Amino acid sequence: MTKNISVVSYAPAPTGTTTMTDPRTFNHIGKVSGLKWSFNFPGGAYQCSGLLEIPPEQRESCLDYGHILRVFRGVTMVWQGSIDSAVQGPNGWQFSAHGLGAAGDDYTAD
Repeated sequence: MTKNISVVSYAPAPTGTTTMTDPRTFNHIGKVSGLKWSFNFPGGAYQCSGLLEIPPEQRESCLDYGHILRVFRGVTMVWQGSIDSAVQGPNGWQFSAHGLGAAGDDYTAD
């Protein structure tokens, strides 16, 4: 992964507040590899995935469903979304997230 890319997870804001809590930088926990993110136009941030290389038995709360995931290039945020899943594997935890550009995927017309 490029040196100036960092991935940060935040716990969702408690009800009635707008402040996200418990910021956790993946790069301080372990190595992040295979990081990919995409966008829809129109729509915005679509999908993000990667591998957090930590021992498989080491489960981190920053990988919990619903945590806000932000990808930074230097000090500029380049992607934001919500964690969907984290799957344990032999090399660590494979995570995936969706952004606001994926919100339309959840829409069903009646």
